[in-house]
Amino acid sequence: MLTHAETILTITVVVLVTIILVIIGAWDFHKRRLHRATREAREADGIRLSRITS
Repeated sequence: MLTHAETILTITVVVLVTIILVIIGAWDFHKRRLHRATREAREADGIRLSRITS
């Protein structure tokens, strides 16, 4: 059986690891969405430029 201090420590570690993983996942998702948005904007700009030049 774990002592009270060990139980608190275990819960704290689990919570911290979970929070870190969630932050990394959210950051990765946000980065990917941002990258896709900038790429779409660039493609739209390219289409607009090609229409102007033709």
